[in-house]
Amino acid sequence: MTAPLGSRLLPHGLFARFSAAAGIVLAAGSMVMGPAPGKTLDLLHQDYRSVFPIGGFVIVAAALPFYEIYLFF
Repeated sequence: MTAPLGSRLLPHGLFARFSAAAGIVLAAGSMVMGPAPGKTLDLLHQDYRSVFPIGGFVIVAAALPFYEIYLFF
């Protein structure tokens, strides 16, 4: 339902650049974040109690750039 939102909000050239950059970041993030939880759990000797704090840290670390962009606008 929100797929055409970016193309309607941004000029055509800017949307194309943003969409391409988002695709690159998504691909790179998927390559890193795919095996990262398994490797982390291996290093923690399968201690699943640490999954929630690690997830919280990742969420906060991902939200900080969005907050910075929000302050910029």
